[in-house]
Amino acid sequence: MMCNPVCSPATKWLALGCLIIGCSCGPNEVEVATSAAQQQQVLALISSETGIVFPQNTRVINAARVFLKDPKLLLKAEVDRTDLERFVQSPPINGIKFQQRINLLKNQVKFRWWNPESQKNFKCGSAILPNGRGGFVVLLGLDNPDTVILFVVVART
Repeated sequence: MMCNPVCSPATKWLALGCLIIGCSCGPNEVEVATSAAQQQQVLALISSETGIVFPQNTRVINAARVFLKDPKLLLKAEVDRTDLERFVQSPPINGIKFQQRINLLKNQVKFRWWNPESQKNFKCGSAILPNGRGGFVVLLGLDNPDTVILFVVVART
């Protein structure tokens, strides 16, 4: 299915829809294309919204955009544990006060792949978007000694 510009409230959301397969109005789960180039495009779009600098070897597991009152962007990705320290020391992540509160990432849309509650060892925190028009939440899933699962929610107002 081709992207429909009516679905997107902003050009960036339309661009994300075109980077990933499928688009329709209403809550919609879409699969991320598997090529490394497309994964880097998705990460670049999220970086431009949030200021987050993802490690070079970040692997996208899945992503979705959700059209509710305030549009949301969901990302689940994996990075090597060796990249964690550099990731958390870079802005804006270094300004986040991480806690053991997972309620910031409630699964309101019930995507099967969106499962931050499956992480037993985690850190979670939030920040305001650089433009002040929304915020984002980051959960670092630390269960695996070799990799970190990243859950990122970007909410625009």
